[in-house]
Amino acid sequence: MKKMTILILSLITLSLGANAQLRVLSNGHIQLGNWSSTTSQSDTTSTISLFGIGKYNSGALLTFGGRTDVSIGETKAPAITPPTYKFSPQLLLNGSGGIQYKASTSIIFSYTPGSTPIYSSETGTTNVENPFTFNVNLKAPKYLTTSDARCKKNIEPIESLGKGLYELTPVSYVLSIPNENESLSASKSSKATQASSPVTYGFLAQEVREVYPDLVYEDSIGMLSLDYDGFIPLLVDEIKNLNARIEKQEEIIASLTTDAGAKKTKGTAGIESLYGNDNVVLMQNRPNPFKATTEIKCHLPQEVSEAFICIYDLNGRQQMRLDLRERGDVAVTVSGSSLQPGMYIYSLIADGREADSKRMILTE
Repeated sequence: MKKMTILILSLITLSLGANAQLRVLSNGHIQLGNWSSTTSQSDTTSTISLFGIGKYNSGALLTFGGRTDVSIGETKAPAITPPTYKFSPQLLLNGSGGIQYKASTSIIFSYTPGSTPIYSSETGTTNVENPFTFNVNLKAPKYLTTSDARCKKNIEPIESLGKGLYELTPVSYVLSIPNENESLSASKSSKATQASSPVTYGFLAQEVREVYPDLVYEDSIGMLSLDYDGFIPLLVDEIKNLNARIEKQEEIIASLTTDAGAKKTKGTAGIESLYGNDNVVLMQNRPNPFKATTEIKCHLPQEVSEAFICIYDLNGRQQMRLDLRERGDVAVTVSGSSLQPGMYIYSLIADGREADSKRMILTE
């Protein structure tokens, strides 16, 4: 009976060895999984080798837990006929609920599948995929954004959207991101976290959302993020608009300067002949440019019966008239609060004739 038992156990052992899924090689290396020497060649250099169904079409996985929700393995190759090696396997990291890397108590990066709301000015709140979130600075030789026209639809030119940039306030700040054991309010009051973070420059997402809602993203816990790349086309649009306005203003200034020079040559001679050697003189305002106030000085002969200074915008519209009742050296003050920031032309009119014209600039 004892011999019979030993014989049966020996047969069972041989049977298990023939279909073994765990192999220990003579050099101490280990092989796991369904590996067949007739269909593939084993890699005997790896300390541990994990096999699926055939070496190049395996999709072998090292799973954690009772299912394959979290696993590490090899990407599964497509079916190839004839079965020749035309596929380069890649490392597969699979997490059905997402992926997270943590150092100590701080989450370095994370990704959670699903959707998060994004505010759209055209369609209202829509859903987009959650972003791959890094809580540390990223460094790379170059960052590229997918921008091929073949990947885009509903393409429309931007028209005057850059004007909204003037409603935003650039700020400096110290970023304080909570770890998994902190709330957002606790992170804001954490002096240690703030002290270790550098000063950063940017915008407040809450303010941007009021002007450009399409550039603001909100995650599942209500944290807002900005698409700073989206500001680039807005800036280009506004620069083009500003350049067009500057070119138009330069044309107007050139035209006004030519006309004023011609009138000055003719008009000043006439005024001099009326008042002898005592000339009518208009001086440049000081300071120029100005913000609060500026002073305009001129000289009027005693014989001048009526004189005033008119201020015009670059479209030729009169914005202000300053009557001059004194004679000799006269000075008047112009308040910046009475005009909009911009460039203006001011002219001295004496007894119905334009004596001279000059430019002045009011800044914000």
